[in-house]
Amino acid sequence: FQNPTFCKIAITPTYLFKEGKQITNTNRLLKEGKYQYPKYIGGKTGYIASAGHNLVAAAEQNGRKLIVVLLGCENIREHFEDAINIFEVAFREKEKKRLLFSKDHECFLRKNSKDEEILKAKLEQDVAVHYFPSEESDLHAKLIWYKLKGPVLKDAVVGKLVVENAAGIELTTAPLLATWTCEKPNFSHWWLWLLGFLFFAGAFTFYKKARKVLKG
Repeated sequence: FQNPTFCKIAITPTYLFKEGKQITNTNRLLKEGKYQYPKYIGGKTGYIASAGHNLVAAAEQNGRKLIVVLLGCENIREHFEDAINIFEVAFREKEKKRLLFSKDHECFLRKNSKDEEILKAKLEQDVAVHYFPSEESDLHAKLIWYKLKGPVLKDAVVGKLVVENAAGIELTTAPLLATWTCEKPNFSHWWLWLLGFLFFAGAFTFYKKARKVLKG
């Protein structure tokens, strides 16, 4: 249903070719009558003797899109009735809210390779997801820490919490804030510290030699 050409064809009741031949869509969800369904936005009927009557149909209400797949129906009316009933039951569902992480109770620790705590962070806001019961999915949360240069001030954004569904689609994110000022330097720039050390070591050596020359 992501292909606009397919969707346009799927909701066309009849089509007249230039040669004068007309074809009619057999999907009764489109036609005036008992099975017409105003929320229908596209689909495809199908039949073979070994599988019976089959239907893939999509419907939309208030921006929420649902897809129904029915296989092996005994007669052509059955899959239209079942599709409408399933859609209506799903569309009557009340949206629910699930609190995953509270900004007042959650705390996250960032550690270095030696398992030493180097940063503590809190959430800027509560993290929650809204869902319909029939669409509830397994959720996964992960922390993404930003590369930082010391010192890190209190309440600075140091990373984010990301919540994804089972398909890996990002549902929501929330910034992570430092809970206190961290004075530790950023060792990811070790080469700067090495250059600084070499500079001061060279300067000290030059100073010692200069003193010997002056004394001599």
